[in-house]
Amino acid sequence: MASFPAGLDIDDEDEDTPVRPATVRTTTPQVRSTVSAGRRSRPETRATDRLRTGGWDWAALRDYVIRMIEATSGAHVQRDPRTEKGIFSSFVSRHGAERAEAIARYAFETSPHPGYWLNAPIRPTRFTKGADECFAQEIIAKLR
Repeated sequence: MASFPAGLDIDDEDEDTPVRPATVRTTTPQVRSTVSAGRRSRPETRATDRLRTGGWDWAALRDYVIRMIEATSGAHVQRDPRTEKGIFSSFVSRHGAERAEAIARYAFETSPHPGYWLNAPIRPTRFTKGADECFAQEIIAKLR
């Protein structure tokens, strides 16, 4: 038998001591939540969504690029419609409608790392004139 400090001796033979039952209260918390699945469509990118093949205008190019950015790397939080119009209309005027479509489709569908260029996610700024040399021109060379 193990020995305990004085006053704490536990004796197995002391079974006559009444045991007081413990009161256990359990409560189940009421939780209410609402879950919605899927992404909400953004009116500015879905209202003009006319992605046909055969050359896109700037709005169709913008719709495609923004949709693919959202699909590959999440929602693009900083959006400015005026800046986007300038970027994509300039891109279409520099490269032509059919080539602009081919460049965008290659960047998001055919490239070895769809949605990424030079180990960085593609953003609308990849379609600016300053990025042409390391983005659009390289894709054009690969498409020939």
